[in-house]
Amino acid sequence: MKTVVRPVADRSFQGTPTRNNNANAPRKSIRIAVLMLMCAVMGSLVIGTSVEAKAQITIAQLNGPWRIALVGNTCGATSMLFTGSLTNGTANGWLTGNGGCGPGQSSETFTITSLDAHGLGKANLTCTTCGLDSSFNFNIQVAPNAQTFSLVDVADVHVNVLAGTAVAQQPLGITMEQLAGTWQIALVGNTGCGASSLQFTGTLNTSGTGTGLLTGSSTGCPSGSSFQTFTITSLSSSGNGSGTANLSCGSGCGWDFDIQVSPDKQTFNLVDVVNGGNGLAGTAVARPTSTFTVDQLAGPWQIALVGNSGCGQTSMQFTGTLNTSGTVAGTLTSSSTGCPSSSSTQTFTINPLGPDGTGTASLTCGSGCAWNFAIQVAPNLKIFNLVDTGSGDPNFNELAGTAVAKPGFVAVPDVAGFRLSSAEQDIQAAGLHWRLAGSGPWALTTRPTGGTFVPVGSTVTIIRTTQQN
Repeated sequence: MKTVVRPVADRSFQGTPTRNNNANAPRKSIRIAVLMLMCAVMGSLVIGTSVEAKAQITIAQLNGPWRIALVGNTCGATSMLFTGSLTNGTANGWLTGNGGCGPGQSSETFTITSLDAHGLGKANLTCTTCGLDSSFNFNIQVAPNAQTFSLVDVADVHVNVLAGTAVAQQPLGITMEQLAGTWQIALVGNTGCGASSLQFTGTLNTSGTGTGLLTGSSTGCPSGSSFQTFTITSLSSSGNGSGTANLSCGSGCGWDFDIQVSPDKQTFNLVDVVNGGNGLAGTAVARPTSTFTVDQLAGPWQIALVGNSGCGQTSMQFTGTLNTSGTVAGTLTSSSTGCPSSSSTQTFTINPLGPDGTGTASLTCGSGCAWNFAIQVAPNLKIFNLVDTGSGDPNFNELAGTAVAKPGFVAVPDVAGFRLSSAEQDIQAAGLHWRLAGSGPWALTTRPTGGTFVPVGSTVTIIRTTQQN
């Protein structure tokens, strides 16, 4: 729908003069002055509105059962699984842990304490078995489909460095056959080789088994690659996507995971809370069958990372808006066991990106400092995982995490040189309002400029010109 606002002539001036016309002359002059003032203020301003389709995220949308896989440092190297059902942002459930506080299970509460319309929020998870550190405080980012959110604790200085992925549990008849295809799994945590990061790439058959390449980096063993087998050993008969899996690591070696498949079957989280000394967790992302390019990832993202760095056990959050070339300068906030907490401007760059969503990326951490990741973008283009398995990095950089797109943002269309009618249509089609400034039948530029990401429903000013650019 388009609403047009223009100065309208006061038709009271068009009547037949009366005997009292001279007496009314001052009133008429006032009307003319007011009308001229309106014209001066409004100029030739025209305002167009679109039917808003705001992609808002609400706490109510997250109601229902969730499984949250976490890994990092609490009582030493730790992996945890929380299972509970959210109601208006709060879930009472079970927290199963594997780490320095010993294996165990306790009843705990997960609470989303704040959430904005773009899925950015904060959350708290109690931990009654964690001694003085009785809770964890997370920054969260909900994905546009409200089926997944990332978590990272960068607030509990020097003690709790945690990150992970939450996946909704819905009874949608998810079967093993539906998960057939190529997957990339990014894992991080503690193994028999110390702090470790792992990447597995393989193709699952309809029985849930696939042999693929496992690449690893750790503080205690040489980096290397070998062919191993990933098997989904069970999947709930209720079809809610919960299950178990195993990843081999050699003769007589393997890790056992709890998994939760997302309702769209494009991701699943994994966490090992049963093998003492092996505190691993991560995210698996399906490889798309259609092709896409890096410019389709343009927009605001939040990346949650955890693992081992030169500062010891480390959790990090990076927030920024990718341009169409896959580069962004954003804010990196970190907490670690060995360095002061910090926040600084750093650069994240997606380097080559294959048409199937596989690629590499780098994140700077200061002068001469950077981490290099393998990434896999999900078919929905709203999530990708990251893992640094030592490609060019020393053995003290074992990091992995999940990137989640912020919903509710759209790029301002580049309409410079367009006729006004076309410019207006393109801006409205993007879910934005428009208004005009200046005069002429052509669009000179816009404020904000084309390519800038703004919340859906924002107003864009089209600067008019009398000549086509």
